[in-house]
Amino acid sequence: MDSRKFLLTKLRVGTNNLAIETGRWEKKKPEERVCKHCDIMEDEKHFLIDCELYHGIRQKFCDKILQKFKISSLDFKLLLNHSNPSVRKEIYDYVDKCFKARVEFLATLDEDSYP
Repeated sequence: MDSRKFLLTKLRVGTNNLAIETGRWEKKKPEERVCKHCDIMEDEKHFLIDCELYHGIRQKFCDKILQKFKISSLDFKLLLNHSNPSVRKEIYDYVDKCFKARVEFLATLDEDSYP
């Protein structure tokens, strides 16, 4: 089984490490659960569709998937629910790359916080 599938599953069921979830665990107000890159609410849609941090990854994914599978546009429901196994595999790869980029970005913030 493709281990990347679990990343998408975590996004679908709300057991991920995005600020919308971690903030809930920490009892933060919704307006405090922000993306550390964009300073707006970091929910699943923002992570997959809107965040500028992943623009390059998203653009490559869109160029590939929209042409290859004749999909008219990228939307949130498509990413979470597409049934074609080939498309799903591409989505798993996209989500995996975004999470890896997020981990790298957050690590740079942690490094900057130390004197």
